[in-house]
Amino acid sequence: MTELRVEILDDAAKVAAIREPWAELFDRASQWSVAQGPDYVMTAWDIISRQSDVSLAVIAVWAGTSLICIWPLHVRRSGGVRVACHPGCGGHEEYAGPLIAGEDETARAAGRLALDAAKGLADVLRVYNVRAPSIAAEIL
Repeated sequence: MTELRVEILDDAAKVAAIREPWAELFDRASQWSVAQGPDYVMTAWDIISRQSDVSLAVIAVWAGTSLICIWPLHVRRSGGVRVACHPGCGGHEEYAGPLIAGEDETARAAGRLALDAAKGLADVLRVYNVRAPSIAAEIL
C-alpha cells in the first residue's frame, strides 16, 4: 500500500494552493457533489469566516503527490463545545462527508485517516447526507 500523508489546511490561501489536485480528485472519485468542491467550499467559507470563533479545517490525504481524499470542514464553538461541520449554507442539505478516490484498501485507509483527523479537530463531528453505499459511509 502507498504511504499516506494527512494535512489540515487552516487558511484559504493553503486551500487555494491545492485547487488543481482537488479538481483531479473529482475526476477520479466515483461519487461526488458540487458541495465537496473548492468553489462551493470557499464561497461558503467567505461567509462563515466573518463570524467569530470559527476556523477553517480542510483535511487532505495524499498518496505521494496525489490527493486521494479531501474533507472540507470548519470548526466553531457552540456553548462550551467545539463542533466540526461542513462549510455549507447551514440547511444541511449538502453532501458533507469526505470525498475519496478509489475503492481499494488505500482509499479505505485514506478515509480512516481523514476520520481520525476530523475527530481530533473538535468535540463533536457533525456529518450528514453521506451517500451509501460508499467508502465514506463504510468508515463513518
